[in-house]
Amino acid sequence: MKKFFTEHEVFDEISNIQVGNSILVLDGGYGEALYFLEKLLKSKYYIVIRHKIEQRVIGRQITIEFSTLNDLSIKVNNIRRSNEEKIIIHDYLSDLLINFDPDLVLKLLLVWKEEAQKNETVEFYILTKDAFTIIEKKLLSLMDGGIEVEVKLQKEIKQLSFTLIKCCKPEYNLKPIKFIVSDDELLIEWMGEFTNKIPAITAEMLKEKIRFYEENLNNLRIVKGEKDYVNVSFENLWIFSQIDGMHLLMVKMLYPDIFNSLLRKIATWDILGYIKVVADEGDDPWLKNAKKLMSKNGISLKTKVALNLPSRFFHTIQGISGLPKVPAKIYTMEKRSIFEFLRHITAGGKEEHDAMFENLLRLEEKFHEFVSRKKALEDIVVQKENPLNSLEPKYISKIITLTLYYGYRLKVDVRSLNNEKIRVTVPDCYMCEGISSSLAICTAITGAIKGTLSVVFKRPVDGKEIKCKAVGDDVCEFEFNFLNP
Repeated sequence: MKKFFTEHEVFDEISNIQVGNSILVLDGGYGEALYFLEKLLKSKYYIVIRHKIEQRVIGRQITIEFSTLNDLSIKVNNIRRSNEEKIIIHDYLSDLLINFDPDLVLKLLLVWKEEAQKNETVEFYILTKDAFTIIEKKLLSLMDGGIEVEVKLQKEIKQLSFTLIKCCKPEYNLKPIKFIVSDDELLIEWMGEFTNKIPAITAEMLKEKIRFYEENLNNLRIVKGEKDYVNVSFENLWIFSQIDGMHLLMVKMLYPDIFNSLLRKIATWDILGYIKVVADEGDDPWLKNAKKLMSKNGISLKTKVALNLPSRFFHTIQGISGLPKVPAKIYTMEKRSIFEFLRHITAGGKEEHDAMFENLLRLEEKFHEFVSRKKALEDIVVQKENPLNSLEPKYISKIITLTLYYGYRLKVDVRSLNNEKIRVTVPDCYMCEGISSSLAICTAITGAIKGTLSVVFKRPVDGKEIKCKAVGDDVCEFEFNFLNP
């Protein structure tokens, strides 16, 4: 069998659909699956077979009438054999499952799958997601693969993604991939931007850029490039906003846990024109001081002693001003304001409200993670420690305790579940005090701990809130685990 090409460069790079394949396309929206296929196959000629005409379809549309499955099979086989372009979209599968015995429909589709292989036709079957749960699972095992098209509505904005099932390269299987449609073009997220073209970036180009950065780490700064951030994903927009104007050495100190992968992204963005990496000696006094500390080996005796004393003495001995300057009630007022704001603009629509609130919480977590990274780095330099050195794992519990007490005046219980996983309990969390929510909302704590641990121990950290008083639990509880660098 040979690979089927849609002529969409990014999709063809990700997918592995073969000529003769039958693909189930799950529609998680309101006709978005057909819309996705229309845009994906824009450069091809295809036939859409429908039972009822409800909307205009780009390409050739055939409407068929049938009273039995046998009648349907004869008509579809005639279309299949006379279709020179050999691409068929079946947009009536839900109707079949409603009007006929599902087991008989499955048997028919199994026969059609063999017909498609013989005829070397690529066929897509659209089915409303979650409408026929048991049949959906059977179909996914029967077909050569699946494409799930998902839509999340936020006011008038649609967040679109597709997930490939089996019919793709292994690294993309079951991983949602975002897409947008702009100027009638399907643009898929690739290397941090939405595009329909594979950028002409070779491994050698990236290797050369990264080598240059590493050799000149102390003398380079990141600035905005000539290309606008028009089709850039949310995650990359966030990173751009943080590193814009930042010295490359500072990036390494702030993101020691992911610096190697981040350097690859920076090289990619540099080649694409989103950023420029320019010569800069770094005359900032703070940066000069941090550079001097990089020659130190190990952790000083003073810091070791402070880390082994009760938490209340740590900042006094180290000379760090760490008490929170924002009153606790401000955090509660902030959460209440967000709830009222969302309730107003979503007019009580639960799905829309939850989606928007989830995004705001994600943004809050990223903000507190970044702030905590900066605070942790500043404290390390104030203590005259090498900002590139890592603390020993035995201090994890102490660092978490210090972070939440001196950052938010919260007392916590920290337990190590194993060598990689930590559970943090906050009995008296004021960040969700008096709030009722369907989602855990103490993302400021999650972000603060992830940011601090990543900078202090130089390893990426993942974590989430598993209990929250806002959803009815007795305490707020979090789990964190160290990931491989």
